[in-house]
Amino acid sequence: MDRDKEKLPDTWMPQIRPIVWNDSFVTGIQVIDDQHRILVNIINDVYQGLDARYSRVSLQRIMLELRGYVSYHFGAEEKLMSERDFGLAHPDEYQAHLRQHRDFAERLVKLEQLLHHNKPIYYEDLFIYLRDWLANHILGTDKKLADILNQSPSSSG
Repeated sequence: MDRDKEKLPDTWMPQIRPIVWNDSFVTGIQVIDDQHRILVNIINDVYQGLDARYSRVSLQRIMLELRGYVSYHFGAEEKLMSERDFGLAHPDEYQAHLRQHRDFAERLVKLEQLLHHNKPIYYEDLFIYLRDWLANHILGTDKKLADILNQSPSSSG
């Protein structure tokens, strides 16, 4: 029996690839786009660690950096929403957006705790979660926010 013919195709396993910034991620709000690029770079640092076999300590450092920058970015986004009265005009979307931010921030804390306490964690799964969450959040929630904000006059000057 020819064992090679029984192998699953390479496409059977999810492809683990870094985030490649492209125009589909552009919201049209420069400060947000610039911050998203930085988040992409930090998350791609996790990807680079997969091949380089980063130590747990190195991954903890990246996660600390990510959590810090996520906090900064979410604060900037939420300030922009507040300045533009997004919560008053679109209360359901506003609350859903904030909930996504809080849920992600809480998940990052839990992931950091797993790393800190040497609990088992699959780096590939960690990267895929971070990559997919950010891409989906930008392409869905943030693009919807930007579409609304880009259509309304700025209240901040």
